Amino acid sequence: MRPLSRGAVLWLAAALAGAAALAAGCGPKCGNNRLDEGEQCDGSPNCRDDCTLTVCGDGMAQGQEDCDDGAMNSDEVPDACRTDCRFPSCPDGVVDTGEECDGTCECDFDCHITGVCGDGNQSMCELCDDGANNSDTVPDACRTTCTPALCGDGVTDTGEECDDGMMNSDVIANRCRRTGCVLPHCGDFVIDSGEECDGGAGCSPTCTGATCGDGVVETGEDCDDGVANSDLTPDSCRLDCSFPLCGDGTPDPTMGIGSVPEQCDDGAFVTGDGCDALCQWEGTCSNGVLEPAEQCDDGNTGAGDGCDACAFEAGTACAMAIDLAAAGSLTGATYTYAGDTASAPADDFQPDIAGACAGVGPATDIAHSVYLLQDSLVEATFTASPAFTEVLYARRDCLDNATESDCATDTGSGAAVSFTGVAGDTWYIVVDGATAGDTGPYSLEVTVRPTRAMDDECDLAGVANVCFPQTLICVDDGSGVDGTCM
Repeated sequence: MRPLSRGAVLWLAAALAGAAALAAGCGPKCGNNRLDEGEQCDGSPNCRDDCTLTVCGDGMAQGQEDCDDGAMNSDEVPDACRTDCRFPSCPDGVVDTGEECDGTCECDFDCHITGVCGDGNQSMCELCDDGANNSDTVPDACRTTCTPALCGDGVTDTGEECDDGMMNSDVIANRCRRTGCVLPHCGDFVIDSGEECDGGAGCSPTCTGATCGDGVVETGEDCDDGVANSDLTPDSCRLDCSFPLCGDGTPDPTMGIGSVPEQCDDGAFVTGDGCDALCQWEGTCSNGVLEPAEQCDDGNTGAGDGCDACAFEAGTACAMAIDLAAAGSLTGATYTYAGDTASAPADDFQPDIAGACAGVGPATDIAHSVYLLQDSLVEATFTASPAFTEVLYARRDCLDNATESDCATDTGSGAAVSFTGVAGDTWYIVVDGATAGDTGPYSLEVTVRPTRAMDDECDLAGVANVCFPQTLICVDDGSGVDGTCM
């Protein structure tokens, strides 16, 4: 016998060592719940004893299979193992031993033949069956067809507002609606009794036609503030539910063309009439006529006389006039301002702008300005505290005595003046003292109420506006709020 070569000896030694390791449990072993090399599975529900995966139809019922008869598995043969390796069951469509039926309408869920609808036993083809309690008239009952109560069966059940069966309709007026069994209503797109419209352009949320003045912005309207709509109030939605615009005859200080507020609005888009096509004042400085765009006009453009290029010169009481809209407090239609004539500015160019009735200077007069958005009645009261002889006067041109409208004097109880002005005018209300010593703290109240002419709508309370001339009265229109000047 020839001796083994060195290589054969080494191979045999390795093989013997491997066999020894297997014998000692160091190698792969099926059933150790660990997937080792060469195994498809180990310990899982669908794993065979030899660590290969179960396959339904291989004739071996292992893992999660109920049964496995291999080629004998069948979904049609009674009592056969099914092709998904499950036992025959009810219902699976095959009548097996112990079953009277399986999967047919007369069959119940235990695969026993039932009677008919109404026997109280729910079969597979019945949605309900309460036996003698089945009813086609009782709300929420199982119907005599063994179907549950539903919209359209002619019985008003829980959750339904109505149910007229075949008479239900989603398109015919005044019918119970087919969708949801709800009563006809505004918003169902069918014009029912009492509705003028239902859905679509121009129809309001209450199913009435669009009406300017109802406070609802509808198709064709720019705006609608209801009773606040006005053709006379600045910046208001107009009576025809259009936005305020240049050319509508009412100056709108915050609703001008583009970003330019209106200074005037004479209802005409022309130039040369004092108010241009963009609702801005027109004027010619130094013609001696005070025009809306000017603070003053003394017939020249020179300085040193209080009016320079139709503007007040710095340092004058007129140039330092207190704007009541900016500095005063407004309550309703009344501006209130508190000051002290002892702090009156020195008037370099016109030392005494005293009123026609009284007043002295220099340095005892303080001017206050008020801009009229509409033709208005203005009433002002000047009260000194502690009392001194008060002088109050109002003029259109602060520097021109000839434009003075009213002048009054009083001691302690308050000097009062009133005047009317037109839209776009700035008026100056001056507080003064009868003598140089008549100075001190004061309060000024200025009430501005737009005027309404004959046949105009007016405010009965006389707060929002007032009839003028004052021989007219506001006659109640029946609302208790508004009336007509008569």
